Amino acid sequence: MVIVDGKVNGISDCIMDSDGTPVFSADSKHIAFEINKNGKQLVMMDGQPGKEYDSVCKGAPFFRPGGVMDYLAIRDHSLFRVRCVPTQ
Repeated sequence: MVIVDGKVNGISDCIMDSDGTPVFSADSKHIAFEINKNGKQLVMMDGQPGKEYDSVCKGAPFFRPGGVMDYLAIRDHSLFRVRCVPTQ
């Protein structure tokens, strides 16, 4: 479980970031982390779950300027480049 501003920000089997910590955008306005859910992996960004994948590639997620988050993921033997643009 990750708590942000006093609120639970996702409950999971485990946090899977490579060093075990959430990733913050350069301006510290956005947070993202990988989780396992029912045998699938997904990335939570700002409390919102992303789509489920078979695997999220190592080194993900990462933030670009402006809080845009990118990561690579695999589902059904296909590679996806996922880009999340913050709404705030």
